[in-house]
Amino acid sequence: MKKVIFGQELTDALRKSAETICGAVETTLGPKGNNVLIDSSFNPPFITNDGATIALNIESDNEIKNAILEIIKEASLKTDEEVGDGTTTTLTLLKPLLLKGLEEKENGANGALIKREMQAGLQKVLSKLKNLADAPTKSEFITVASNAANDKIIGDIVARVYFEVGTKSAIGLEESPNGKTYRKIQRGYSLELDGIPYKYLAQQRSIILKEARVLILNGYLDSLEVISDIVNNVFHEKRPLVILTEDYASGLDDELISFHEKETSIFILKLSDCGYRRFAIIEDICFITGATPKRVNCEPVDWKDVGETPTFFLCRSGFSLQVDKSKCESRIANLRKERELTPSAYNREFLDERIAKLSSGRATIYVGGATKTEIRERLMRFQDALCAIESAEKGIVSGEGLSFLEIRSCLEDDITGERILKEALLRPFQKICENAGENFELLLTKVVSENYREIFDFDTRSFLNVEDKSIIDPVAVPLTALKNAVSIATMLITLDYLVINEKKEYEKGEL
Repeated sequence: MKKVIFGQELTDALRKSAETICGAVETTLGPKGNNVLIDSSFNPPFITNDGATIALNIESDNEIKNAILEIIKEASLKTDEEVGDGTTTTLTLLKPLLLKGLEEKENGANGALIKREMQAGLQKVLSKLKNLADAPTKSEFITVASNAANDKIIGDIVARVYFEVGTKSAIGLEESPNGKTYRKIQRGYSLELDGIPYKYLAQQRSIILKEARVLILNGYLDSLEVISDIVNNVFHEKRPLVILTEDYASGLDDELISFHEKETSIFILKLSDCGYRRFAIIEDICFITGATPKRVNCEPVDWKDVGETPTFFLCRSGFSLQVDKSKCESRIANLRKERELTPSAYNREFLDERIAKLSSGRATIYVGGATKTEIRERLMRFQDALCAIESAEKGIVSGEGLSFLEIRSCLEDDITGERILKEALLRPFQKICENAGENFELLLTKVVSENYREIFDFDTRSFLNVEDKSIIDPVAVPLTALKNAVSIATMLITLDYLVINEKKEYEKGEL
């Protein structure tokens, strides 16, 4: 059964839904923002200040409100997908945009006209915001990461690892096994594997093979007879051999280990990735080693198909190959061109990861804490810092809502949609003040009187010159937050009817 919602019932539902989700999220905004406790059906309750996570977990048993909540969530999740930060700012902006738009509509304004006016105003402020952006220095990258995490130590750790590997995609975050926070950087082309035979590393945690031969096979290797010539050659050379294959017969690794007693080390490993990723990884390894991949039982395997690497490092989580950076420059350039033409964010991230492996290596930050709850909360802060520092590559602007205050001047008060947007741009700074227990009106008056050249430091409770650049945000964050907030708010302002599936009430005993 379908149910149609319209008129005052729809307006009330829109208003209540926005106040519920945006109110819960905006309480975390700013350096003095608060946390939210979330009870999960599948995991223990946890505490977070991450806007996207909070929004994602808000639901209602009212099907009308729930349908609206799902639309509002899209604004926050889209911002998180695009820049990985600014999700709280998005919903902080969306709330006044929607509520004021609904108020104007109740007073007789046309929703479609408000939408057009607001979108025209958006283009003005976006252009002005882009003009405010400056290129960041190294110390400002650290500041951006610290501000995003709301933790100077986390910001410093993330920034320094980022400087070493050069891209967010080359940095992994994991829970620390010992409660301490530390980092580990793997140089060379590294790859994590699901199944490394324990017997290879039974006596030691890792193995380094020098001047190793590398054979790459596609398909299922069921017998050593297929590669008997290769095995005989490495046996006479007394050089180690690494076989990378899609899959192999049970017990084949035991057979190969027998050669270790004859001073010839032969290892067989499964490449766990599949599809496009597996094909791309094989291409990279072939480029590094000079190997030619062969399909088992379909193509003859010759000695000329075997590649080599100066150093092959094997540990319990995977392996890494030594990379000649000068040799890889042309391949890196080609991958960067491919990245520019790739529309998929997922594929771009994978290309970034491959580029990093071919140039500077891969890093893992192990995040520690006293309890599981603390570790999960800190992991989210590390993730925010990582996303923010990557976004900072496109430029930085003054933080804590100051850039929004400055760009308001280009909007007209006598145009309804622009006036709504102009008022909404006050909200982030206002909410940051409220969360910090500061007087919004007094601080706003001071900031405006100084022509936006001073910014209030909520930690030290003092004003700083904006040239100090200690309170900054990546320009991509407010840009994206604004676009997504206006997009969803204007769609909801023009909503006149809502058609939903009505829940059926079952009588007792009825199925």
